[in-house]
Amino acid sequence: MIFYFRISFVSLLVIVFTTQLNAQQLKEEIAVNKNAISVTIQPFYLLKNAAKIDIEFQKSGRNFAYILSPEVYAGNVRDATTLSSIRNENTDKINGFGIGLLQKYKKKDKIGGPYLAYGVTYRYQTIDYESEDFKQFEEDGFTFYEYEPIKDVLKINSFLFSGTFGFQKVKRDFVYDLYTGFGYKKPSIKSTYPEARKYNQGFNSYAYDGVVFLLGFKMGYQIKK
Repeated sequence: MIFYFRISFVSLLVIVFTTQLNAQQLKEEIAVNKNAISVTIQPFYLLKNAAKIDIEFQKSGRNFAYILSPEVYAGNVRDATTLSSIRNENTDKINGFGIGLLQKYKKKDKIGGPYLAYGVTYRYQTIDYESEDFKQFEEDGFTFYEYEPIKDVLKINSFLFSGTFGFQKVKRDFVYDLYTGFGYKKPSIKSTYPEARKYNQGFNSYAYDGVVFLLGFKMGYQIKK
């Protein structure tokens, strides 16, 4: 009788353990098979007078995710080619927005790992500034140039084509992401006084034209549906 009781008790423990294990596996399987939406911010963009949010969607059982990246620009800036930069004066004002669309290839389970992302970002930025330059005017049929204070707006339309390699980690639905890569930036620039402001000296400049190096960090939260 005692022997039979011990066997029954052991059998009960095995059943309970097996049930809990199956329940945990089912819970993990359900979590993996859910669609995932993550919202992350990129703190490094604050150094460029910008705020950037990445909204990422990955459908259940797919290796591909898609990222929509809105960004806004506002603040004081200075051009590295002007005297105000040497004096450390921030007299120019930047405003603008951007929107990016990227495709991301990664693991299906959405818990993290390496990934490859590629896409394009469009930006429209305006830089209001005051300076001094030669202003053209005509009098009695003659063209004259007078050096005087000016006000102008530098308008920048640009496209950034990018490819990055990164590593993402999701822990308790919090997302951590580090990436690096390269891109090609092509701007279109309009201003009344093109020599007064350039903003194109380095790959991190707003009006830079050419190959750029990319490095960033994201953090945010993931929602599963």
